[in-house]
Amino acid sequence: MDLQTLSQIAEIGGFIAVGAAIIFGMIQIRDTQRQRHDLASIELVRSFQDSEFTAAFRMIHALPEDIPASEFLAKGDDYIDAALLIGIKYETMGLLVFRGVVPTDAVQE
Repeated sequence: MDLQTLSQIAEIGGFIAVGAAIIFGMIQIRDTQRQRHDLASIELVRSFQDSEFTAAFRMIHALPEDIPASEFLAKGDDYIDAALLIGIKYETMGLLVFRGVVPTDAVQE
């Protein structure tokens, strides 16, 4: 083998190595994004599993669906705080979905 043949083989090897590195990098980026989505989904679920949210949800869920605003406000600050807590949780969830941090599928599940 002469020097020109060896340099051509080395050049082909370099192209193969660069191609393999690009493919490996793309796979790593996709895996990192999937892990980020999974971790965000886990944290979102965990945020709904605290006792404060559960108590607030039970309070609001026990109310009739068509309760007038005046009756709701007459129930007191505890009910208003519970409604705000639930609203903030759902707003946060919506923002995370909008920003692409949490996939829509995870929220629907």
